[in-house]
Amino acid sequence: MSRKLKVKIAVLVLVAAASMAVMGVLLSTMQTELSLDGYASEMRQESDALEGLLASADEGVEQNTVTFDEIYQSKAASVAFMANNDAGFAATDAKMVEYQDLLGVDNVLVVSRDGAIVAKAQDTPADFAYARFNQLRTVFDDGEPSAAVEVELPEQNWLKRYYAARIDDGSMVVVEQDPAELRQLVEDTGSTKSVLKNIAIGQHGFMFAVSAQDCLVEYHPNDLLVGTDAIDGGIDVADLEDGAYAWMVLAGENLYGHVSKIGDTYYIAAVPESDMAATRNVTVGVILFIFFAVMAVVIMYGIFVMREDEREGRSPEDYRHVGPLRYNKVIGRKAAVLSFVGFLAILGVSFYMQTLFALSSQSVANNERAAEVVETTQRTQARMDELISQYDERYLGKARVAGYILDQNPALENRDDLQKLADVLMIQYVFTYDGNGVMTATNSSYANFTLARTPRTSPPSSASCSRARTRWCRKRSPTRYPGSCASTSACRCTTRPAPWTAPCRSAFARRAWRTCWRPSPSTACWAA
Repeated sequence: MSRKLKVKIAVLVLVAAASMAVMGVLLSTMQTELSLDGYASEMRQESDALEGLLASADEGVEQNTVTFDEIYQSKAASVAFMANNDAGFAATDAKMVEYQDLLGVDNVLVVSRDGAIVAKAQDTPADFAYARFNQLRTVFDDGEPSAAVEVELPEQNWLKRYYAARIDDGSMVVVEQDPAELRQLVEDTGSTKSVLKNIAIGQHGFMFAVSAQDCLVEYHPNDLLVGTDAIDGGIDVADLEDGAYAWMVLAGENLYGHVSKIGDTYYIAAVPESDMAATRNVTVGVILFIFFAVMAVVIMYGIFVMREDEREGRSPEDYRHVGPLRYNKVIGRKAAVLSFVGFLAILGVSFYMQTLFALSSQSVANNERAAEVVETTQRTQARMDELISQYDERYLGKARVAGYILDQNPALENRDDLQKLADVLMIQYVFTYDGNGVMTATNSSYANFTLARTPRTSPPSSASCSRARTRWCRKRSPTRYPGSCASTSACRCTTRPAPWTAPCRSAFARRAWRTCWRPSPSTACWAA
């Protein structure tokens, strides 16, 4: 191989390397722009929906707080109702302990108008003579249960909400309750975290919140960053503009983000650069590999032909002079064909990879949305079940209070007093029944209800009874009394035998009889 040929080969290799570098830069830039456009569209969608989500969360917090307060206002009012309706009320510590257990609250107190504690279920750090409790004393002006007064003093380990109801002109009943349940409910359903933690962008994208007043991070998936300074963390304050798209750094992580300002908070939808690099590198790598393969085939073909031409020589008419260069027409035609085929291959692979990339991105987005829907559905169902359980417990508590009051003063079992009791308990109707299930009084217009001792159901079929008996016998008898019900024809479970007939006379058979035929969970079948 001559020195001249070696120079040509080196030039071809350098050209191929330069082409690969240029192609890599172009592909990387193009792929990055496509990724950014896709993520920007998704960020915009999430940001547009965010204001509605936050408004809904705020509304939920307000509703939950009102509901929580109404529950304990009703408890305070029910004690005041007892005091004003001769229902066993007494301003003693023992009675307050009884009411504490009946109402399921932390503390019940009777407080005079000047703030002195007359009776209490347990000690309290509150001094009701202080001005912070003036809101409780509004009950003496309007006669309505007071709005909640919350006291939070962490250094004294004091966090309570207080509710008052008027007994008379000189005293009121006060309910003291830890608002931990309300705080947890707000945290789970109405906080910034509860809204943003369910937002996902791409595979690992997220949304975080930064205060517009002091630039402190209010929420971030990494709890260690909450409360830190976003500017110190690397975010440029110039990037924090409503509607801006920008590259930013937070805690050493490169992010591409979209900024939305709602109220006094910046909400930033962000995607880590590593997410985009992963998908971009795969696509660019495949296309560059095909480009390299085509370049290598063309260059190798040219090298082999030039080497053969150097050994055997070619006719001068096979060449055409282009300035200081010679163009081999035979090699040129074949190289052009190979290059064209390779170009088509590159186009085909590029189109395939771009389509695959687009489908993959859309698939990831759809999967994230589907996961969000499933998670939201599960969370909603769990919340609904929890609410049903809570409301069942709360209204059962109201029924217990109503029963206690009416037991203390049966004279209240009339329409007018039951209406007053229903208003105090914040319920619609109260029904009272005697021991036979016959209604004795109500404030409702529906006065014909009766309570049946057993549910009225249609009798089951003989076949279903037979199956029920057989299943019950097989479940209960074979382990404790082997062979009794299953093998003895007169004692088999599918047909009830006449008691004490042969071969059921023996003690074992009598014991088997009690096992097989005593009433089981299928009571309706045994009665059939």
